[in-house]
Amino acid sequence: MTWKEDIIRLSEAADGRVAPAFKPYHAAVALILIGREQPLGRYDLCEKMSIGEGSVRTLLKRLSEADYIEAEGKQGQKLTSKGKSLFDSILRDVPIGLILNVRRLVMYEFAFANIVKGLASKITDGVRQRDEAIIQGGY
Repeated sequence: MTWKEDIIRLSEAADGRVAPAFKPYHAAVALILIGREQPLGRYDLCEKMSIGEGSVRTLLKRLSEADYIEAEGKQGQKLTSKGKSLFDSILRDVPIGLILNVRRLVMYEFAFANIVKGLASKITDGVRQRDEAIIQGGY
């Protein structure tokens, strides 16, 4: 199973239940943030991801049940060895973004960019893909 399938499975509806409010990319971002900043608490995760506490609690519960994270006392969550393996798999495909100093050009405190090499053929309609990124919570 690929890391993408693992991440998608984390965001699917449980048997007979409503699907969670978070999307697969939220699960990937949460895992990356925990991997970079471990231990990371749920309140910090809420703030960094701009999603509600209930969604973060559900996401952390699912990551924990899948054995990707574990509690580090009251300090927050850290990756397990299985979580570290998934984290490394994600980073092989999605390089860590750059933090750019372009404050004069953007409305937010930080701007981020990723260089993705060799995938230009995947861009079919850049404007539509940009719009979808915005709909999904990108800025």
